[in-house]
Amino acid sequence: MDPGSWTVILEPSAFGELFVYLADHFSAQTFDEGAAFCSDGLDRSYFAENVNVSDDYAHPLNPGMPFDFEGHPTMQVPLVEHGIVRNVVTDSYYAHKLQRTNTGHALPAPNSYGPQARNLVIGAGPKSNERLVAETKRGLLVTRFWYIRTVDQKKAVVTGMTRDGTFLIEDGKVTRGVRNLRFNQSILECLRHCEFSSEQKRTGSYHYALVTPAVKIENFRFTSTTEF
Repeated sequence: MDPGSWTVILEPSAFGELFVYLADHFSAQTFDEGAAFCSDGLDRSYFAENVNVSDDYAHPLNPGMPFDFEGHPTMQVPLVEHGIVRNVVTDSYYAHKLQRTNTGHALPAPNSYGPQARNLVIGAGPKSNERLVAETKRGLLVTRFWYIRTVDQKKAVVTGMTRDGTFLIEDGKVTRGVRNLRFNQSILECLRHCEFSSEQKRTGSYHYALVTPAVKIENFRFTSTTEF
């Protein structure tokens, strides 16, 4: 397929690989250092109104520890509510420094990462996976990404490639497989023009786990194709 701007439907495994690159932006350390997209201020709208994100250790699909590595109780933290970033996660150091509540998200010491959201949950939408596909005139269904790397930290621009099955959608139906493509895309822009399915799933890799539905994104930018 020709590179360019496409409508894409990312299955949970693909969107999880993408969204995890936004996780560090919800750390109080990244926020304090000015490297987070929301460092300019909380309680501001950064995404579409249908975007809701929380850190929830008690979610049944992705349960985690109810305390952190300082022994402090971990809170269930609403990070994004209807597109508005409400909170960042803290440990004892950053809670004191920023005069915020300790949310209990400390990592083992010593570390250079600061507190981190460990159990991210992206809110579901009203439509089934099948309906997202059926309402797509022409687009791509992406099952996985890999080799994702950060291009611009503050703007959350990343580059990477599709893998393990990329399919063409024509007139609301998945018609055939296509070659893999490389993308260069701001995750922030993705979450300003998106729809979520109603079916949440746990996905992850060796370094993360999160809960997310499939997501349909408009104007996802592919820069080149591959030979495989």
